[in-house]
This record gives sequence, C-alpha cells and structure tokens, in this order.
Amino acid sequence: MKKQLAVILFLINSIGFLKSQTKNQHIIGLNIETSNMPRIINARLGANLTYIYAYKRFCIRAEGGILPGSNFGTFLKTCLNFGYTSDLNKPISVHLLGGIGGFTSDETYSHNGFEYSPLIGGLNADAGILVRPFHNERVYMGLDLMTTRYEVSPNGYIEMNLREGNTYRGLLFLFNFSVNYKLNGSKQTK
Repeated sequence: MKKQLAVILFLINSIGFLKSQTKNQHIIGLNIETSNMPRIINARLGANLTYIYAYKRFCIRAEGGILPGSNFGTFLKTCLNFGYTSDLNKPISVHLLGGIGGFTSDETYSHNGFEYSPLIGGLNADAGILVRPFHNERVYMGLDLMTTRYEVSPNGYIEMNLREGNTYRGLLFLFNFSVNYKLNGSKQTK
C-alpha cells in the first residue's frame, strides 16, 4: 500500500510539474546576510549578489558576495545551488536547494600560540521564500536560510592531540534578507 501511495503521489507531482510551472524566469537580487559565525572567525554581517534561474520546478541559484571584518580579513563568498522552486508567478514562492560553495580568505589568524586557517563551506543546503509585497510583478522581497559547515584549525605540523584540541568545528546558519528583480517580465507561463 505504501508503494502504491508513493507512486500515486509521484504521478500527481509529475503532472503538476509539467502543467503549472513558469518558464525561464531570471531574477537578480541584492541581500544582506547575518550568521552565527563563532568568535574564532568573528564576522557577522555581509552582502551578496544573487542570480536565480528557474525553469518549471527546477531552480539554480548562484551567489557571490563579501563578508568583511573577520579575524581572517575579508571573506569572498561563492555558492552554486540547485533544486526545487514553486511557481514564481504567484505572490509567494518557495525554494529548496542544495549545492556547493563557501567562503575563502588567504589570511591567517594568530590565537593561543597557533596560526589558524579557516575552511568554511563545501556542501550546503538553502531554503527560502520570495514574496511580492507590491502590485509590481517584477519586485520580490526574500528571506533565505543557508547552512554549511566550518572548520578552523592550526596550520603546520603539530601533534594530532594538539591539533584536535585546538580545532573549531560546527555548522553555520546564514540568514539573508533580499530585494530581487525579475529580468524577463511578468507572468511567463507555458
């Protein structure tokens, strides 16, 4: 019975996928980002440019930005995520994405007698919502939550127990508030 229900749900979703979604949507945006960065990194606020391409229920989201003022100088952020989006022609749409990316910096940080380097990113997950608060069908406000991992560890050769005892690891949660603009006009459907 469970297999039959799963097949029926898959078929219903497939029909909706073919019939109800928008076609070739291009959206650019500017967002302000805050996060739960730990004290060893010491950066909380950044800015990003985003580009969203959506075809039917498939969505690609590219993001590039900066995170200034950390212990490691200015971080550069690059992410490429892909996944599901609901209909962008509706007043409210959601997206669920996964992909790769993170933050990079060439600087090191001295702390407790060690030189540290950060590794922030790799695989990430992104969930967001776009809302059209005005009657303009091209302007969207957005909220996004992205999660990825971080590791800040000492550089050079040191004993394994010292390295592990002085390494910081965890999950980052990045919250974005964005203003977005649809490039290709309003209500393009199949």
